[in-house]
Amino acid sequence: MLISTVHFQSINIIPLLMAVVFYFQQKLTTPPAANEQQAQQQKMMKFMIFLFPVFLYFAPSGLNLYIMASTTAGIVDSYIVRKHIKEEASGGCSSPSPSSPAACATASPKPSKPSSSRSPSNKSRIETHASGNESAHTPDP
Repeated sequence: MLISTVHFQSINIIPLLMAVVFYFQQKLTTPPAANEQQAQQQKMMKFMIFLFPVFLYFAPSGLNLYIMASTTAGIVDSYIVRKHIKEEASGGCSSPSPSSPAACATASPKPSKPSSSRSPSNKSRIETHASGNESAHTPDP
């Protein structure tokens, strides 16, 4: 019977750091449970925080580094988006000098609707051509 043994020559720190990053991600992104099923799912996800680093302990460090960097970028992105949404909800301005109302007005102009490149006369010609019915066409004045 062949039993393989694991010899630790050094500590692989990247999966351990990944567990810390996963913990922060879960704390920042998990909403409070609304019912018993969600509470149970959140308990399982808390367990997964420590299970993934165990699975990936002997994986190549490039894979671990990629997962950790991607998770960290997701945390930073989520933080920035949530901060921006809070500022918009409170009516604040995210410009460098929020004391000046003119800076807020120029910092975030409201987008206008894109103008159509088709004029009404072109549109009626296209509809007439597509229907094949010349009598349905009403010319523009």
